[in-house]
Amino acid sequence: NISFNMQEGAKATLIGDNGVGKSTLLKILANELSPKSGTYRLASKPYFVPQHFGQYDDMTIYEALDVAYKVDALHQILSGASELDYQEYLEALDDDWEIEEKVKKALSSWQLEHIDPNSQLGLLSGGEKTKVFLAGIELHAPSIILMDEPSNHLDYRSRESLCQLIMSTS
Repeated sequence: NISFNMQEGAKATLIGDNGVGKSTLLKILANELSPKSGTYRLASKPYFVPQHFGQYDDMTIYEALDVAYKVDALHQILSGASELDYQEYLEALDDDWEIEEKVKKALSSWQLEHIDPNSQLGLLSGGEKTKVFLAGIELHAPSIILMDEPSNHLDYRSRESLCQLIMSTS
C-alpha cells in the first residue's frame, strides 16, 4: 500500500530490507509486472536498468537495449526489402538510420567498445551486463530512469561513472 508523487527532475532512492518489494515496485513501474491492485501513472515510458541473475543471458545486446527491431529493419531495407515490406521496415526504423553507430557509441561510453552488439549477454561478466543496460540510458535518453541496484558487479571506475551519470541527470 504505497502512494507518492515525484516532481520533474527529482531523484529518489528506495531503501529497505531484502524481500520487502523494492525490485517488485520498480518492475511494476517499468511495466514488467502488473500490480495486483491500484493504479499508477508515469509522464513517459521509463527506462529500466534491472538487476540481473542470468534471466537476460539468451538476449543479444541489441535485444537487451531494445533496438534489435530497428537494427533488423535497417538491414532489411539495406538488403533490398520488397516493396510490400519496405514501409513496415521504414516505420520500425523510425528514421533512426544511425542506430548501429549510436549503440557502439553508447557501449563505448561504458568501456564496452570491444563487444559485438550481436553477441549474447550470457557471454559477458556481471559488470559488463550492467554496463550494457546503463549504456541504454545514453541511447534512449529517457526522462524517467529506474535502476535496480545498478552498482552491483561494477568496478570502482564504473561506479564513479554511474555516480556522475546520476548527478548529471535531471
